[in-house]
Amino acid sequence: MAAPSVLLGPGADPGDYPFVGPGDGSYGASLGFTVAHPQGFCVAFDDPVFAVNPTWTRLDDPTGPYQVTGYTIDRGRPDEFGRNGTGGATVTIVDTSGAFDPTNATGTFYGKLEPLKQAAIGLYNPVAGTWSTVFRGFVSDWDYVVHPTERFLMVTVTLVDAMDVLAAAEMAPDGTFGDGVDNGNITFLADASTNAVQTRINRVLDQVGWPVGTGLREVFSANVKLQETVYSPRASALSVIQDAADAEFPSVSQIYAAKDGKVTFHGRLARFRPTEEQYHITTWHVGDKIAVAADATVCPVLTPLQFVRNKENLFTSAISTPQEIDDADIAAQYVTDGARAAAVGLRTWSAENLLTAGGAGTTAAVETKKFATYYRDNYKTAKTRVRQLSFKAATTSGARASTSWQLVCGIDISDRIHLHTTHAGGGGFNDYFFVEGVHYDIRPQNATHHEVSVTVDVSPAEYYATEPA
Repeated sequence: MAAPSVLLGPGADPGDYPFVGPGDGSYGASLGFTVAHPQGFCVAFDDPVFAVNPTWTRLDDPTGPYQVTGYTIDRGRPDEFGRNGTGGATVTIVDTSGAFDPTNATGTFYGKLEPLKQAAIGLYNPVAGTWSTVFRGFVSDWDYVVHPTERFLMVTVTLVDAMDVLAAAEMAPDGTFGDGVDNGNITFLADASTNAVQTRINRVLDQVGWPVGTGLREVFSANVKLQETVYSPRASALSVIQDAADAEFPSVSQIYAAKDGKVTFHGRLARFRPTEEQYHITTWHVGDKIAVAADATVCPVLTPLQFVRNKENLFTSAISTPQEIDDADIAAQYVTDGARAAAVGLRTWSAENLLTAGGAGTTAAVETKKFATYYRDNYKTAKTRVRQLSFKAATTSGARASTSWQLVCGIDISDRIHLHTTHAGGGGFNDYFFVEGVHYDIRPQNATHHEVSVTVDVSPAEYYATEPA
């Protein structure tokens, strides 16, 4: 009989699922088994912290005397204006044998249960028969609760992604970081190339020790030059990276950890040209029952669908300035739409002291004023927002099983969603949205797969219809 990806709760009997050798790519012995790519919940116990292709030990082994009972994942930002913070995941385990007890010298994983081991969650698509990594990062905590019966431990493993590692890396004024040290401060020199953002981000990643190459990073080129920048000792490596990303185009460009663990930088063009293949942006087609019935490629969105039209992110004026701008020049960086301000009031977006040194043929003042102009022109009128969209994959049969499993296994931050709905009275959506955040709740379902619920935070793609000159 086929073994499930996880045991079905504390009452399950490991003996119900006989051993199948790891040679078939599925399951292994009760000590855990190794896989080349993440399957279920995996930890790289024996590899360096930044190994690109570690040997993964799968821990939701159905033949083991412990059971992984579920996962949750939370990554990204709620809308297009925030910075991406640390993504995280939790894995819950029922341990009936002490395999995960760090005080048990005879335990299966004794001496291996350390923080900052690489960890990943692989999700199985039972329709396609394929695995997809939906989270890769590092163990933050192994937390334990002894059940009142003392018959088992409840283990919660907390994971964090690459953003946590970069935030924790404080820059020392010993010459390791930046381009030099001046009076104890860390200096990054000006860069007159329009690839300056890419250069600086890669430089900081190199100095942190993050792997070189494309295995765990995807840093695209940008469109602006960078000013010389001085940071005080102990500033985080992440702050340098985020400042560089903001210099490209605040909020439009972004830095985040992708679901496969890659530190990813997308410049402005990823939003304005999302169909260009180089950005690896997938477009997902989703909709209500009417849209699903009309098109076999449409994934059903869960109801109720909620949307809002409000004053949040409504701006009738904006100001954006570069670092070191002369006081006398600041007023010229301010733009407003008088008619809209008269209609709804003065509401201002601002991004000041950016590291932008200019673009291709532009000065710092001209380039940053483009940012202000963009926000005034695109956000002066309220747009209808769908804050979140939810999806579920549970069954392997039915007309929409394939599309549902494909979406929940594949969707990621920066992807694009086309939403098609029909509302009573003639309304509805036929619009694109960008994925800003991703949230998973994954639970054991049966002998072949999990029940997967995914909720994504989205923002209207309409804002990026016109690329600033």
